[in-house]
Amino acid sequence: MTRSSTDNNALVHTPWADHHQRARGEIYAGKVVLSNIRWILPRITPEVIAGMTLSKLVKDRKTLECGFRMRQHISLAVPESNTFTWRLGVRSSPEQPRYIFLAFQSDKMEDQSCNNAVYDHCNLTNAHILLNNERYPLNDFTTNFRRNYFTYFYNEFIGFKKKFYGIDPAVSSVYVGPLDFKDRYPIFVFDVSKQSERLKSGVTDITLQCRFGANVPANTVAHVMMISDRKLKFQSDGEKLSVIF
Repeated sequence: MTRSSTDNNALVHTPWADHHQRARGEIYAGKVVLSNIRWILPRITPEVIAGMTLSKLVKDRKTLECGFRMRQHISLAVPESNTFTWRLGVRSSPEQPRYIFLAFQSDKMEDQSCNNAVYDHCNLTNAHILLNNERYPLNDFTTNFRRNYFTYFYNEFIGFKKKFYGIDPAVSSVYVGPLDFKDRYPIFVFDVSKQSERLKSGVTDITLQCRFGANVPANTVAHVMMISDRKLKFQSDGEKLSVIF
């Protein structure tokens, strides 16, 4: 947990009245005050038989593997161009990306008069992910937000909940309609979970490629959040377990 040097990206408000402004015309900035933070972790007590099994594994100096879902956020300034290529990084086995989220924000950073929970589509016409030479999605879907052609990305957005959590939209929806997706939450979801066998071992290079209907506005930032499968190991010294990444 890293505390930002400013709170501008965490707050949004309308400009203050004139009598609340400084003499040189600048508005007072809101401030987030953290007085107490609690991190609650669950404590699990195994049953007697399971506890005996775990104790035996520890005494026998066994190494246990544990899989988990890792989430990583990265951001990058987008040049004022109608194309954008971003090398997101390299992953080595056994870590494998499963879902990648992409969103853009234009001229919203460090400004409390802008809502940082709202994103911009930037007139995106096409975007895909390359895992080495494997493309996701395989087909070339052309999008035109000005003409309301964004069905594919909207369906991927609302369908993520069912794919990842197994929750049917009829039971629990994301409550984001097509117009809200267009104007407020154009978050592009790439399902890269169905990978070929040659990508399941070795090194995976991840690249994002985008095309836009016009040059991207100035001061635009791209945000990417990746969900990956990752494994860590618990190694025993005969008395306790130590974590090995």
